[in-house]
Amino acid sequence: MVSGRVAGAVAAAVLAAAGASGQAVAVPTGPGARPEPPRPVADREVVGAPAHGPLPASYLRPAAPPARPALRPLPRPAADTSVRPVTPGVRAGSAPAGTLGTPAGPRPAATYQLVVGSRFSAVPKALAPAADLPKALTYKPSLVPAGAGVQVEQRTDGEGTRVTLRVTGLPAGHRYAAHVHTGVCGADPAAAGGHYQHEKDPVSPSADPAYANASNEVWLDVTTDARGDGTASATHPWGFRPGGARSVVLHEASVATERAACVSVPFRGR
Repeated sequence: MVSGRVAGAVAAAVLAAAGASGQAVAVPTGPGARPEPPRPVADREVVGAPAHGPLPASYLRPAAPPARPALRPLPRPAADTSVRPVTPGVRAGSAPAGTLGTPAGPRPAATYQLVVGSRFSAVPKALAPAADLPKALTYKPSLVPAGAGVQVEQRTDGEGTRVTLRVTGLPAGHRYAAHVHTGVCGADPAAAGGHYQHEKDPVSPSADPAYANASNEVWLDVTTDARGDGTASATHPWGFRPGGARSVVLHEASVATERAACVSVPFRGR
């Protein structure tokens, strides 16, 4: 009984010594058993670790993160450069001096464009009261046949006004005098009034060359080609007076004689 207690005490002492030294020991059992010398053991099991010898330092510390490239500082603007906030829709460096995105100085006048297209119709023989006349009327079907096409375009901007007349289906090789007039086309050719003048002649009808000229009026003389088509344009640095110009009249010859046709156009003034 006493020898068993002594053996247990010896085993406990051996285990305590092994725990303090970090070594594994084999504890003997049975009467007269003696403890085996301690054997060294590895600190821990590591996949890929060497079978013998101490663990290398690379197994005992985490891998270092990959190095990041150094950031280069942005260049500083020159001393005379002003930095403005970015505005959507404005390309960098495109804004002039002043408010960003707003041109400096006075703004140019807005561009206005009007296009009126129609076909000439004969004047109705019987016109019902309050009935609307066709937009384009022919008074001389032999010179401007019914069904012939006409188009008038007005373009007004900060530089002035351009009026363009296009005709199709007229007699080939004929020269027409054409002008912008002051009235709307009517069953009576005289309803279109006189020529529009930028500086109005105090005498009516106007015959003074100081007023009745291509610079003060809008002349659109046109000569048709072999197919009966023709185009003429006139450009002036001024604009129409509001409500002052309302039609284009084709005269039967290159000189303004009898009226062959008329197309109503709601020219815009400024």
